[in-house]
Amino acid sequence: MAARVAPTEELQEEQQGDQQPVVGEQPVAGAVVSIKRPEAAALDALRGLFVRIASLDGDASSVTREEFGAFCACPELRLELTSADAVFACLDVDGSGGFGLDEFLYAVAGRYMAQADAMDPVEACRQVLRGLDAALAAAPGEPSAKALKEAHVASSAVAMEGHKTGVSCCTYFLTTLVPCYVCCEDHGKAVANSKEKLVGMEQCMDYIIRCKDSGVRYVWEIQNWHYETQTYTDSEGKTKTRRVKVKVKTHFARTEGMLAADDATPTFQPNLRKANVALSCELDAAVDGALRAEYDQRKHMFYATNTTDCYQDKTDTLDLPPMQKVAHVTWVDAGTPWYAGACARNLAAATCTGVCWLAAMDGYMGMQQVEFKKTCTGFLSPAPVDGPGGAGHLSIRAGPLTVQLGR
Repeated sequence: MAARVAPTEELQEEQQGDQQPVVGEQPVAGAVVSIKRPEAAALDALRGLFVRIASLDGDASSVTREEFGAFCACPELRLELTSADAVFACLDVDGSGGFGLDEFLYAVAGRYMAQADAMDPVEACRQVLRGLDAALAAAPGEPSAKALKEAHVASSAVAMEGHKTGVSCCTYFLTTLVPCYVCCEDHGKAVANSKEKLVGMEQCMDYIIRCKDSGVRYVWEIQNWHYETQTYTDSEGKTKTRRVKVKVKTHFARTEGMLAADDATPTFQPNLRKANVALSCELDAAVDGALRAEYDQRKHMFYATNTTDCYQDKTDTLDLPPMQKVAHVTWVDAGTPWYAGACARNLAAATCTGVCWLAAMDGYMGMQQVEFKKTCTGFLSPAPVDGPGGAGHLSIRAGPLTVQLGR
């Protein structure tokens, strides 16, 4: 029987270099595993195509009319447009004489991301340009700003299926009955977050990816309280004594931490029917069955350690730190009309013209919902369980809340 010869150092290095990761193999504890989201991959592919087009004159920041013509005539595309100037004007949303990356993504990203498995960025660009050319050719006379907008919507119609197109009749009805409802509606919430507005496809995708990659935060709170019976004298021409039952809040404790979570959120498909979107975000998070026992044990230990009075109000919430309830997304920053702000919204609510404000916003801003689906699998940070006022806790002794039960 032949003896087994140990491989040389060179052969060992070659074998190690050729090793492929084993399917199902668990990563080493503490190792960082990088997962490229479909949204990031699509964005990288489209960004690469834009840089190729924009770099024809040595400046990769924008695409000029000459570069656009050269791209349409290149062997890879070979596209003849009936209304090339009008198509270019449609891509140049801000009218600067050239279109930048945000404008390019606004035109092409919807179609490419809807069919990324079946086409490359060049084919997506070809279909968009053909769609724009056909829509503009069907418009009578010189293309107006309205015709350009309608052409863009028509060229993206296939990719936009399933997205909301406007304000519902129910919303208009509720706003008629209660004018201040505009402050609670998605458009109203979005304009209130204008300081944190997401400008361009890149910022929006970065926000989506951060939410997908983020763990889930748990927050446990406990408020201790008891009843006290007090007497006081009330003078209204004569003196009388009443007994009242007072709810007195005492020790309050709060702790939070992060949970590792598996993300099952579908690939994000942007709603590009309008240049602005009110992006409503929700979290659907659940604790995995294997973690449930430990999660409940730690939570109940925290509650038990901080139980100091007769009664307790307890809360247990899960949230996503990067997530905004409603985000204002603008695909191309071409200026904001005067009515698309919190001041105009509040004025409409105060003057009972909320329906008019919603109608104006319906033409300016679309709507989209995204639900982040998470399954929590483990603790990333320990929950403190020390006594009242210990580390990790916020303790407050509130004044009495008087509840009158009778004379």
